[in-house]
Amino acid sequence: GGSLVYDPTRNSCVLAIGNPISLWTWDGSAWSLLSGNGPAAPTSNSFRVSFDPATSRLIVHGGSNTNNVWVPATWAFDASGWTMLPTPATFSSNGPNLAWDGIGMLRMGAATLLSEGVWRLEGSVWRQLPFDYPTLRSASPAPAMASAPTRPGLLLFGGSTSYTTQLNDTWIF
Repeated sequence: GGSLVYDPTRNSCVLAIGNPISLWTWDGSAWSLLSGNGPAAPTSNSFRVSFDPATSRLIVHGGSNTNNVWVPATWAFDASGWTMLPTPATFSSNGPNLAWDGIGMLRMGAATLLSEGVWRLEGSVWRQLPFDYPTLRSASPAPAMASAPTRPGLLLFGGSTSYTTQLNDTWIF
């Protein structure tokens, strides 16, 4: 699978896909491979990509290696190419969500939110935040999360209680 994000510095959508990860831009009419110098692209499956406006970098986080072992890893991509960022070893990489909150890149581990909590990537440093997750909503795999530049807070939607029961709830934080 892949992950898609809008990159305002390139004025295009960026698709992160494949193993190893390749980045493709969409300008409204055609796809173009985005390349850079530096280390090789990370090898991962089931990752997320987001844009960090404070650093003007694409952030790729989470996923599994070629042996389907979850790997807590964070990579940044800019004009210089790929840079691996320090990531807490305690992170589960199972479907993390990323969204900009006006200060940094928020991370909610989809399946392990109650045990891991909420973390923010500020530049190149992950910091755990105090967060009281609503008791009415247990941690559910694969919710969608986004921020909007015109409105403070984050929007969390859906997920599932199992692979067969989909949630249809909306939370604003």
